[in-house]
Amino acid sequence: MTLTMNPTDEMTDEELVRAAQGGDPSARDGLVDRFYPPVFALAVRMLGDRWEARDAAQETFLNAFAHLDTFLPERPFAPWIFAIAANRVRDRHRKRRPAEISPADEASLAVSLPPEIPAETEEDLARVRAAVDALPFDFKIVVALHFQQGCAYPEVAQALHVTVNAVRIRLYRALGLLRKTLKESRP
Repeated sequence: MTLTMNPTDEMTDEELVRAAQGGDPSARDGLVDRFYPPVFALAVRMLGDRWEARDAAQETFLNAFAHLDTFLPERPFAPWIFAIAANRVRDRHRKRRPAEISPADEASLAVSLPPEIPAETEEDLARVRAAVDALPFDFKIVVALHFQQGCAYPEVAQALHVTVNAVRIRLYRALGLLRKTLKESRP
């Protein structure tokens, strides 16, 4: 059995965006294939509900494709799509209280922890997850974009429409709150 490669797999993000802007449906599919998993993971992390996260991710792509003509293809696509996702998640977050993340969802998220926050056992990891979930939304989204999605400070800043310094400050404060919470919850 041979696997056939999708021609869009070889295209850069910039080429995909240009082709999608030109009306190529396979390029739009390629963008979804490439960016849906991290957008969905961000939505699950922020909302804690797999079904609501799917809705938020779908709304993200519907919104992105409706406004694709406003995107400048020479800019990175990831921060732009994460900005839309962050807005969809923020809207949903305002409307309700986030639910607990199920163990099945948690296993699929591949959360990277900051090096200053060690988690050696499953119990430690559960404490860290609870502490991250308890962060204020603006801190939690910076932690999710930087540590879970691997976005650099400038990409996080672009996605959230804030300065790089604001990202650094939010991340510094988030890590401070995490350290304090984890110190207080230590058995």
